[in-house]
Amino acid sequence: MSLVQNACKCACAAILLANATARADEPQREVPRARVTVEHAVCARAVAGTLYDAPSYLALLRVELRNDGVSEVVEAAFADANPAEARLRIERPRCAADESAVVIHLIDPLTDKALARGIELSGTAPAARSRLLALASAELVRASWAEVAAERQRAVIDSVTRLGRGAVQIQMHAASRAPVAAPPAPAPEAAKARPQDPPPAAWLLGPTVELRHHVRHPGGLWSAGARLAHQSKHVQIACELRGAYGAEADPRGDLNLAAVLTGVSVQARAKSGTLQVGLGPRADAGVAWGGGSNASANVQSDRGQAAVLQVGMELEVALRRTSWAPRASVRAGDTVAGIGVTSDGRRTVGIDGPFFAAAFGADFGL
Repeated sequence: MSLVQNACKCACAAILLANATARADEPQREVPRARVTVEHAVCARAVAGTLYDAPSYLALLRVELRNDGVSEVVEAAFADANPAEARLRIERPRCAADESAVVIHLIDPLTDKALARGIELSGTAPAARSRLLALASAELVRASWAEVAAERQRAVIDSVTRLGRGAVQIQMHAASRAPVAAPPAPAPEAAKARPQDPPPAAWLLGPTVELRHHVRHPGGLWSAGARLAHQSKHVQIACELRGAYGAEADPRGDLNLAAVLTGVSVQARAKSGTLQVGLGPRADAGVAWGGGSNASANVQSDRGQAAVLQVGMELEVALRRTSWAPRASVRAGDTVAGIGVTSDGRRTVGIDGPFFAAAFGADFGL
């Protein structure tokens, strides 16, 4: 006999549980609604075409509430609305011309609640204001209906619970015999993103200082100026403008040399992290002036000016920062056209013959 009773309890439990599940899966039947009425107050109606688009607001609200069981959203005055329907009223706190805030009021007869929400539209693009109002209005309606749906679900759960201990125990026993799924393996920790190298600026500008030594002359030639460079991923093209000066003290007379030089270089670039290395040809061209002062009336110095041209190779190393990069380079080459300043037939200072140089500077992104 007890076996028959247990079988009946199991059958009843299964039927009620299936019934409850079917009801819980039908949210549209929990809070049936056919129509929601929208009214624009006098002040809101006056700006409905400028502050926001009222027809677009109604169309978007229909889309938002379609899955909530609302088949129709209409605009009407409160006096014409059905008292049993949910009603939305759009108002403005003040009827001032510069007022850009609106207040949405919801009156829901089913829950006997009145909800309100204020929205400031001045910070929203005009094209998005209608959608913002529609989303806010839909959330008010859903918030009011959520309580009714929750009460219905609690009633269904209570009816299943009252079925009796026997049915509940049967369900617990069946659940205890079901295989327990192994917990999912923890997701591997996301690999830490490698810090991105700062992107090279397309245009760079910065100062340059160089010391150049010519093998045929004992002294050095100092120069300073600025460099403008265009840098891509693997190639850099740079142009320098420098002023140069060299002097040599000699017992027979002091000699000096001044020049204005323009340098052009093309480098193939490679980088590792923030370190960049470039290698390529360069050329320096300009005008140089030579002269001197005689220590004795019997000593003569060459004076004059000449166009100069030097070609060679350059190896550059730069440390790229976010917006600037210190750099150093080594240059070497030969002179195609030069100038030399001599004293008593001895050449002591000039731009002539093979040379090597060291340059330093910094680049700043434009």
